[in-house]
Amino acid sequence: MNFKLEKNFTSELIEGETYILPYGQNIAMHKKGVRLNPTGEFLWSLMEKTEDYFEILQSFYRHYDAADGNERQMLKKDFDEFLNILKAHGIIRDLDEEQSTFSEENTLFSIGGIGISCFIPKEYIHENLLDFQCEENERHSISVYLKSFQNEQLLDGEVLVRTDELIIIKKDNLLVFDYKTNQIVKELSFDILTKKVDIRILSKKDMDTAKEEIFFAIRNAFLYYAAKHHRFAVHSASLVYQDKVWLFSGRSGVGKSTHTNLWKEMYKVSDFNGDLNLVGVEEGRAYVYGLPWCGTSGIYSTGKKPLGGIVFLSQGEKDELLPMSKSEKPLYLMQRMISPAWTKEQLERNLDASRHLVDAGIGVWKLSCTKNKSAAEYMKKELDQWNS
Repeated sequence: MNFKLEKNFTSELIEGETYILPYGQNIAMHKKGVRLNPTGEFLWSLMEKTEDYFEILQSFYRHYDAADGNERQMLKKDFDEFLNILKAHGIIRDLDEEQSTFSEENTLFSIGGIGISCFIPKEYIHENLLDFQCEENERHSISVYLKSFQNEQLLDGEVLVRTDELIIIKKDNLLVFDYKTNQIVKELSFDILTKKVDIRILSKKDMDTAKEEIFFAIRNAFLYYAAKHHRFAVHSASLVYQDKVWLFSGRSGVGKSTHTNLWKEMYKVSDFNGDLNLVGVEEGRAYVYGLPWCGTSGIYSTGKKPLGGIVFLSQGEKDELLPMSKSEKPLYLMQRMISPAWTKEQLERNLDASRHLVDAGIGVWKLSCTKNKSAAEYMKKELDQWNS
């Protein structure tokens, strides 16, 4: 068994007997200690020096002068049983089990020029994502693996985000997403240098829940990586009109779906995405890229199209455009992004991206409107004038 010692356990001598005891967060997680016999004490002393299974085993053989095969077989059995006891108490992680739990079928996806190489059985891959399957990997890509969750990683790094549902921690080159309310996916770790993503799941029984939670865990890693390569996600519904994509954004409940449904009913335009749009600038021109993630709308598209503009919606007693200052345009756009803004650097990157989008010539409006057909008529007239 290849193993790794978990943090926040220590050996203590109490009245002549040795115990492995939890401390810190392990106490809060109700981890229990283990009393060691002399053989266990010796093995633990070796494990504190190295986590190499075969090196420890050879030292174990030498300690007991085990020369013949039968003696060595018995000692190996004792060592394996000791490791299983430590594993059952959460004192070590079984790396072999993590690596071999799932077959590693490599399926390639391309979203906005960003690659996702999924070493995940297809039965765990969400149907939306399968529409973005490709034959060749992109230049910029992440690799995603599915593994068994055994014990929560205890990192002493910087807490970037803490909510009731999620904790995000950064230590050195590792990002860890700790999902507090998920049923299946308990943790995602992202090695920033190797671009390797490990999604650790607790159970394989509820396939529908597993697929949904894996799908949204991949979104966390994708949005982080995409922003580093100039692709930013804007919370908005979108329509295709005059071969351009137009975003309609606003706070929850403001009427994005109502407004875009009016356009579809009156002008027979098509949807692009019902909840989330990936945007970027190529050679001075703004584009929207298809995303598989679309909230609960079920509306998404593949491919890319030019970005015409974005309309920030608010409810009003009449349909009218409200004035926007030069600084408000990139500010409003940045505030509707859901690309990570966990650090000052990320916030400034999102703001710079918003400036570049505005400078690329997209239209930006603030529309106070009713829920009537007149709102779509009013905004269509404005877009036609601007686009002529």
